[in-house]
Amino acid sequence: MDNQLTTSDLTLFAKIELTKKGYIIWRQNSNPIPGRAFIGKVGAADITGFEKETGKRVECEVKKIGDRLSIDQKEFLQLVSENNGIALVCWQENKPPYGTFISTISEYLTLNEKMPRKGLK
Repeated sequence: MDNQLTTSDLTLFAKIELTKKGYIIWRQNSNPIPGRAFIGKVGAADITGFEKETGKRVECEVKKIGDRLSIDQKEFLQLVSENNGIALVCWQENKPPYGTFISTISEYLTLNEKMPRKGLK
């Protein structure tokens, strides 16, 4: 797939588009570092910040083709949304024309996958 973007490409796309829309955002390191205790929030999004005009919190997870949101990521974004924050997913279609989108968590889940909850089968 020549048009498939890397996670880095999608992150840059999201940062540019969110900045254009009036968000103050930055990349958040949410992966554990080998040899160090993890002290972050499990499921935290890749990009974090706030809407300049309203001060609302914004969180954006980045998913390349073939990646899926983990249960922890879904729950984190749902929590943000339920608490008046802006929860987004930047993703790319897995078929031509391989469009790139930034969707709300509810739009993304409707289009791409169901929202399983921890402990449910």
